[in-house]
Amino acid sequence: MRRRDLLAQTRRTARGLRGACEGGGAAAMRVWTVLLGAVLLLAACQADVQDVETKVKAKWEETVEVFREYVNRLSLATDDITEQITSSQMGKEME
Repeated sequence: MRRRDLLAQTRRTARGLRGACEGGGAAAMRVWTVLLGAVLLLAACQADVQDVETKVKAKWEETVEVFREYVNRLSLATDDITEQITSSQMGKEME
């Protein structure tokens, strides 16, 4: 008898929870959707898209310039090493 009562009570509780979720879930989802939309709208209003594009472009140009400087230094270093090898005794023997 006790097991039946426990099972019946569990079923009632499950039905109650299911009803609460179904009824309140849609309203809660609408509230979260409205809040999220408001936050996104405020964030979009505060954003300065042109400033971000300028910063990204400036950062990209800075990165390209650093890369070019690196390639130039590497080229100079390889020229120096080539000059050292050709002017060394071993370089003269290899010719």
